[in-house]
Amino acid sequence: MTYLQKELKEMESYFPKKDTLKEAVSRSDVAWHLSHSLMVIAGICDTIQKTDPSKYNYAFNMNRFIVFSLRHIPRGRGKAPKIVRPKENITLEQLQQQLKQTRKELENFDALDKNAYFKHPYFGLLNKANTMKFLKIHTKHHLKIMRDILK
Repeated sequence: MTYLQKELKEMESYFPKKDTLKEAVSRSDVAWHLSHSLMVIAGICDTIQKTDPSKYNYAFNMNRFIVFSLRHIPRGRGKAPKIVRPKENITLEQLQQQLKQTRKELENFDALDKNAYFKHPYFGLLNKANTMKFLKIHTKHHLKIMRDILK
């Protein structure tokens, strides 16, 4: 988990700059990217814990193959599902609570069965290892956007 823990620390360092917006980079401010990223990590970690590993069945997915091979999500291609789209006017307290919840959810990830899975809207079923790959790629994607906004 050390990679995501490191990234969470970087995210936390952006909390004071949460209202920064640079429309040439993104229509959303830093707070939106922070909240979205935290919602994704916590939500997926919560969801994967509730799955039945015996029901996991690998299937090839071209979108997953491309993104996982390149370790890169192109900007402006995907649209966040409603469940992980933050509301307007995100407060510092909300971000702090989300960070706390995300760290709590991550604590349980390592103990999961290797076939615990998450159903991604574009990439299909992701087992534990592929879920972690996705979380790393997704988090890196949003951190790059935040860094560009803050330049």
